[in-house]
Amino acid sequence: MRVLQRVARWVPVGGKLVIWTAGIFTLLVLFAGRFDPHRKERLQREAANELEAKVRAEAALAAMPAPITRDGVTEITWTSLKFVPLAGPGKPEPALAAQAPARITALDQKRIRISGFVLPTRTESGRLKEFLILENQMTCCFGQPPGFCDFIVAHNDSGPSSPAMDVPTEFEGTLHVHDVYANGCWLALYSMDCTRIAQDSTR
Repeated sequence: MRVLQRVARWVPVGGKLVIWTAGIFTLLVLFAGRFDPHRKERLQREAANELEAKVRAEAALAAMPAPITRDGVTEITWTSLKFVPLAGPGKPEPALAAQAPARITALDQKRIRISGFVLPTRTESGRLKEFLILENQMTCCFGQPPGFCDFIVAHNDSGPSSPAMDVPTEFEGTLHVHDVYANGCWLALYSMDCTRIAQDSTR
């Protein structure tokens, strides 16, 4: 209110009336929201509806076709890695592995095969060492941040040289389902020890 009083000194009478009216209206809105008798019930209802929606979304994902195992390797799609966390991010950093459903934690330490796109993060002597496996080209080509289940942090000790970022690629290796941190910051949920990288042009 002191701010309103100072401003009112420098405006015409009509302006003063507008300022005082706006100030009083703002205070009324703030008090009305603070003393809403049904606020607690409304928030509980909204939280329950949000949780119900998340449960339905997870049920729909769980109903998707199960991964296929061939030649000892489990072939998965990106849908196999998707789930809806029931709780918000943890503090100080998110901890998503504890919220992953059994259908996803069952893939931990499994040898899997998945198709996607490569985004190099470290090369040595022209050969790919560390990289991201991405569900689509939006991140590698257009800079769109991926969701937590849309990428895998991977490394390969004998990676190919000069991999094309915009070519569909097949990756094979051991998948890890656990929260990955770097310098105290959450980095990823999925990581892979990649043993095979095959692009369409080299298969």
